[in-house]
Parts: sequence; C-alpha cells; structure tokens
Amino acid sequence: MKKWIYSIVSIVVICLIGFFAFGKFGGNKTENKVSTTTSKYDSYIKAGKQHVQDESYTVAKSDFQNALKQKPGDKKADLYLNQTENFDVASQLFNKERYRAAKVEFEKVVDTKNGLSILVQRANDKIKSIEKAQSTIAKFSDIYDKAMNEFKAGKYKASLATLNEIFKDDAINEKYYKDVLSAANKLKQADKKALNGENNVEVSSPDFESNLTNNSSANSSSNTNNQSSQNSEAKYKGSNEYTVKKSDKELNGNKISDSDIQSARKSINKAGVYADSMSDQDVRNTIKAANKKGVSVQEYAKTVLK
Repeated sequence: MKKWIYSIVSIVVICLIGFFAFGKFGGNKTENKVSTTTSKYDSYIKAGKQHVQDESYTVAKSDFQNALKQKPGDKKADLYLNQTENFDVASQLFNKERYRAAKVEFEKVVDTKNGLSILVQRANDKIKSIEKAQSTIAKFSDIYDKAMNEFKAGKYKASLATLNEIFKDDAINEKYYKDVLSAANKLKQADKKALNGENNVEVSSPDFESNLTNNSSANSSSNTNNQSSQNSEAKYKGSNEYTVKKSDKELNGNKISDSDIQSARKSINKAGVYADSMSDQDVRNTIKAANKKGVSVQEYAKTVLK
C-alpha cells in the first residue's frame, strides 16, 4: 500500500517539475522574445543618448537606427534619430562657415518637441553665436561704408581714422568677419597710397556677402541679390552629397577644390540663387555645367538655376 502511495506522489512531483520547467523555458517563447527585443531597444536608446552626450553623433545615429530595427516605427527612436541628424548637418554647415544654412538646421533641432535637451541647449548656443555675429557684421559694415565715402571724397586721413574703429575691435579677428577684415585692409592700403601722392588709386567694392546676414549695408547691389537668393531657397534644395562618383567631383580630370566651391557659392548667390541650400556636389555640377556652356558660374546660375 505504501509503495503505491509513494509511486503516485513521485509521479505528481515529476509532473509538477516538468510543468514548471516548460513554463519557464519553453512555454512562453513569445514573451521571452518580446522581453529580449525590449532589452536591446532600451540598450540602444541608452547608448545613443550617451554618444550624443559625448558628441559622437555618427555613432549615436547608428544606435538610434538599431533601436528602430528592434521596434520599427517607434516614435521616440525616430525622433531622436532625426534630431541628431539635424544637429549633425547643422554642425557640418557651421564648420564650413555656411552660417545662415547652419542656423536653419539648428532651429530645427530646437523646435523638436520631446527631443534630447542637450541637443536643444547646444543648438541654442550656436544660434546665439550666429545672431551675435550677424549684429556685429552689420556694425562693421556701417563703419566701412563711412570710411569708403570718406575715401571717395578725398578725406584719406579721416577714412583711416574711421577704419581704425574696425581694427581696434577684438572681434574683427574672429572667423566670422574675415571678409570685412580683408576689405578694410585693402581700403587702408588705398588710403595710404593716396596720401603718398599716388594718383588714380582705386579700391573695389567689398564682398560682405555673407554667410551671416542677408542685409549687409556695404553693397547695395549685394542686398538685392541676397534678397532674391533668399526667395529662391524653397525652389532649390541640395542633393545627396555621398552618392557621387569620383568623376563627378572633377572638371576635365582635375579635382574641384573646396576653394573653387566656396568661390562658386558666392557667384551663385550674386545671381540671386540661394547657394546655401545647395550641397557641395550641386555646386560642382553647376561649375561643370557652366564650363560646358562656356559661361561664368554667375551667368549660368542666373539663367538656368534662378
């Protein structure tokens, strides 16, 4: 009798152990899979935030993309990815001294609702820096205008004294104002030549065409062109910079340099086309097309791009 009872108890215990093991290790595979997916997603989001904190934006973007692979269509991962991409693009534009375009992208970062606060803070800092520079360049432009008018009136000493207001300002040595500094130095040399008795001294109109402001008072014709280029911004958007062949970056077998691109941007802006919305490859394409037609970049932009 006792053997029979022991046998029944043993069978019940074995069944209970088997049931428990099945429930834990094999009975709810879907739940285990969901748990694993959530864990990976959380890890990628956490890693992405840390990489943003460390200013490793390329790695952060990869983290958020991996998070989206774990949870396709996830709003938070998508939002973080887009905000980080906008900040990265803005930073690249800023480093290329394309400040107006950079400001537009930084503003997108700031306007991102429920985004990463550290990116909002950094973007706001950059925007303030650009806006301060915009105000300062307007001041320098007014001073330069006065000095230029004095030069034209033959008041060379007065022109030099006025220019000194620019040179004594420590801000003039910042990279934002290199065009102003260059123009002021040229006018200074013209004043000195005139004072030394040289005749027919000329100085060309400065190019304050700015990656900083559309409102430089130093050149009224530039004002009109910049206004037109601003209106053209929505008409012309930059194409993908990273899907081009080596030959696309060359003209007649020679590489189109960064200085060539920068010079062409100025010519395109003068034609009334908003060059800051163009990628570097768009500018290269414009240079090549103008060369093929046998016209200047400015003329090509004015007749074809505008």
